Amino acid sequence: RGEVGRATTDGGQRSAPPGWREYGTHGASAPAMASPDPSPAAVRTALGRLDAAELALEVRATNASPAAPAAVAREAEWSRQIEEMELQALTLKAGRATLLSSPQELEPESGGKGADAAAVAAMEAELLAQLTPEQHSLITAATAGGLKTEILASGTFTGQGALEMTRKDVGTMATGEWLNDEMVNFTIGIMADREAARCGGIGSQPSVHFFNTFFMKKLCKGDDGYVYNAVRRWTTKKKLGYDMLACDKVIIPVHQGIHWVLAVVDLKDKVVRYLDSLLGEDKPLTKDLLRWVADEYTNKREVNVDLSEWRVEFPKDVPRQMNGCDCGVFMCKYADY
Repeated sequence: RGEVGRATTDGGQRSAPPGWREYGTHGASAPAMASPDPSPAAVRTALGRLDAAELALEVRATNASPAAPAAVAREAEWSRQIEEMELQALTLKAGRATLLSSPQELEPESGGKGADAAAVAAMEAELLAQLTPEQHSLITAATAGGLKTEILASGTFTGQGALEMTRKDVGTMATGEWLNDEMVNFTIGIMADREAARCGGIGSQPSVHFFNTFFMKKLCKGDDGYVYNAVRRWTTKKKLGYDMLACDKVIIPVHQGIHWVLAVVDLKDKVVRYLDSLLGEDKPLTKDLLRWVADEYTNKREVNVDLSEWRVEFPKDVPRQMNGCDCGVFMCKYADY
């Protein structure tokens, strides 16, 4: 952990310290390290908002440990977070054992009748069902040695277009690895197809629209960090085959340089939710999405949206990752749920 070069070249997912924001692809090189005493002249440059955020992170890390490089300061922060998560994992494991051994009914979190221990055990058995021999064979073949560029799966997905998954992409699902854009987009594409089939097939109006991982990169590109025209045509009826604004929800996977999070725009309830398996918050991102909602209604329906009727939520009662590499999996499962 803390290998900054690795985190920025092969789809890294290490949890970032507060203030890190970088949307989109995984191929960018690590930002230049700030000097211990940056001059005002060096800071006053024509940086975009995301570049400025990266620079600010480097400066804060250096100031926090004047004798150490920024990379070392980040390493210390990651180590602290992972140690905290490991302790929480042990606590949860102990709590699970107590729960399954108790004959009493569970206390429901928010009304309704709680499930008893037998129901919990049955639920776990279903979710953790063993793979079939055929599934094992497919996994073994996909993860075996071979040409990294070999295409193992491909398809055209609802709202995503044509996608391919290579042996290299499959390798990002190995223990301790970090999911890359291709793996996430293929997964999101399958969810989009499933939603289309549930709602009547291609051409039908779905309840949920799924963006790919490049949406926020395009939307938040530019000196002011927001360019609506870059994504304006992504949601036309001609392109999608349906009306995105008629959906109940919009699912948006977001890559923040070395961490995956999920944003959900709930058009029905007028809420923007930010789901993070490390319980972080990114208020500039949610502000950008509110602005996008207003621009979408203006552009597609010529309607002015009163954003005072909308709210932003950062749910804390979500499943949490207990290591430094599973945020991509948690993000995908948030979207699945």
